[in-house]
Amino acid sequence: MHVAVEASQLRHDHRGVGRYVRRLLEAMARESADVRFTLGVRTADVAAVHDELCAVTTLQDRLLVLPIDRWIDGHYDVAWYPWNFVRGTPRGAAIVPTIHDLAPMLLVDGRWWKVVKRASAARRYRRSASAAHHIITGAEVARDEIVAQLGVSADQISVVPHAADEFRTGGDLHAADALLSRLGVAGPFLLAIGSRERRKNLPTLFRAMDRLRARGVQVPLVLCGGAVAPGAPPPWLHRAGFVSDAELGGLYARAAALVVPSRYEGFGLPVLEALTAGGAVVCAEASTLPEVAGDAALYFPVDDSDALATQLQRLLNDPAVNTALRARGRRRAEAYSWQRSAQGTLAAFSRATEQRRAIAP
Repeated sequence: MHVAVEASQLRHDHRGVGRYVRRLLEAMARESADVRFTLGVRTADVAAVHDELCAVTTLQDRLLVLPIDRWIDGHYDVAWYPWNFVRGTPRGAAIVPTIHDLAPMLLVDGRWWKVVKRASAARRYRRSASAAHHIITGAEVARDEIVAQLGVSADQISVVPHAADEFRTGGDLHAADALLSRLGVAGPFLLAIGSRERRKNLPTLFRAMDRLRARGVQVPLVLCGGAVAPGAPPPWLHRAGFVSDAELGGLYARAAALVVPSRYEGFGLPVLEALTAGGAVVCAEASTLPEVAGDAALYFPVDDSDALATQLQRLLNDPAVNTALRARGRRRAEAYSWQRSAQGTLAAFSRATEQRRAIAP
């Protein structure tokens, strides 16, 4: 099977979808000796993407990287679009987008430019769904949203969960300890990963931290990623910025808990990463988060900062709860692997090629 991958964003996307694509390419090459890939990237990125991916042994002899304008003229069995949207279709290929979530078209934001962007995103999602011979998504909740919002039949969608095998070792504890030392964090701490997106709902977590402090619980919060708090940082907040995978894995393992207050997630990969690394998780009972974490997390109603503070206090005060969560998390994480994800993705590609042949003139 010859798979074309629309990878124009890959060079500069090292988390989220970028990680998903890299891990799946490697796992699919291990899973099937017959699959090969041609990636379409920006012209300036061809050499860097080629060198990075060809360092992976399983990909060395089965990978071609082309400028996107040459990529679209090729002949392939499947064209895969991992970043939600179909943009340019090679002739004759079965079209398979991975639609991770519908956040850009579903999340209400009254600011005028967001309204315009939401309308534009809705059009792009509908065009992508219309062009697709088959669709991949990571969670059943996401599948149901695609069916409801885009008018796609459920049997045209494969639910293929992500994985986090690279965090099974728990990261580099020495690197994490060095980072915590630089931040001035000692003893138990809470961990969060976030961006400026409103759906990440960090203000609810910040209010919960203030409530903990008012209750006499002096625990620091280490915040990774690009998110910033408005104004002067509160005394409990320690911004780590963007961290390496080794540091992040160690933070998952060292933290009293990863806290995920998101209102909406297409999958919630940090939850699975933390479980895989042996960490504890406290998250909102919202969107796909319960589907991923199952019984391996403590939950709170989304936007309820008092309930979140209570769950965090319970976790900090009761070592037995923390220990039980970590044990359940390890068992939960065993159900996810990039091998299983590769198997599901390749099966979805095969279904797409069958559909393409069925409707071909």
